[in-house]
Amino acid sequence: MEKGYSNTIFVFWGPTACGKSTILKELQKIKPEAIVLDIVKYYEPYKNSQRVITQNNKLKAIEDLYRDVNTECNTFFLELGLANHDLHLQKLNYFSSHKIVHLFFNLDKNVCCKRAKQRNQRKDRDFIPITNFWKRMEIAYPDPHIYKADELGHQYHTIELDDKPVRALMPLVIEIVNNYFEK
Repeated sequence: MEKGYSNTIFVFWGPTACGKSTILKELQKIKPEAIVLDIVKYYEPYKNSQRVITQNNKLKAIEDLYRDVNTECNTFFLELGLANHDLHLQKLNYFSSHKIVHLFFNLDKNVCCKRAKQRNQRKDRDFIPITNFWKRMEIAYPDPHIYKADELGHQYHTIELDDKPVRALMPLVIEIVNNYFEK
């Protein structure tokens, strides 16, 4: 194994606006060899003119994402959100040449809502309709995700967030990720 590569798929789970994207942008600066795949970007081509995606098209986007998890690359950061966790976990199990490490980010739903509203005011981010936001928040998390990951023998870490800036958590996330890289 080459120094600095881990043969690991890191899976970032968490509610909308909890800080996953911010953390991944920072991680990519220190682990540029890793490939970042964000499920939201895979949904984009399948959205209709009202920017809605059907469940059938979500499944197509998920297929596209896992097609791009090429085992030739050693390190992936997958940003998945919360939905379709059973299917994602099933798909991840096919990558036996890689360690699977889940990072479950947990943040109060009201703080996430506040962040989503702030994001909606910025021009550089996708608009998140608040009614859709609360529908997403009804997904049971993190217990079913953790249970299934544990059942499959995947490693995982839970990270409790608060309303402080997400970047304050970077040392912890970097420490977790670095533990899987060869010294």
